[in-house]
Amino acid sequence: MRRRGAAWVITGVALAVSGCASTQAQGEARPSVTGTVVLPTGAEITSGAEVHVKLIDRTDGKEIGCQSIQRPDAFPVAFDVSYDASALASGHNYAIAASIEVWGETKYKSASPVAVLTQGNPIHVAVQTEATE
Repeated sequence: MRRRGAAWVITGVALAVSGCASTQAQGEARPSVTGTVVLPTGAEITSGAEVHVKLIDRTDGKEIGCQSIQRPDAFPVAFDVSYDASALASGHNYAIAASIEVWGETKYKSASPVAVLTQGNPIHVAVQTEATE
């Protein structure tokens, strides 16, 4: 039992460090926003990359869901950000934003957040990134 407790602590710390605010119970079906994160034309990342994708409430800035993808094999990178439908508020606007870190330094970020979910916006999107420098 002691090992199981340690595993839960490690899992909790990993989620806290990754910045993801939501977790999903095993077997629990949740809605999600899917798509790809795209590098700027001509950009290449060979190793040490980590992609962070967030579903945000553009009305109040609250994070609704997120996903971190460590060391992707190639770009564009597919994502699947699940969220708690009860966290959505009527009349609010939602968007997907992404950033790409290389060895812990943000090198690329969303050119602009991509509208999703409400007001006829899609649930599958391509997020174009631009260099931060």
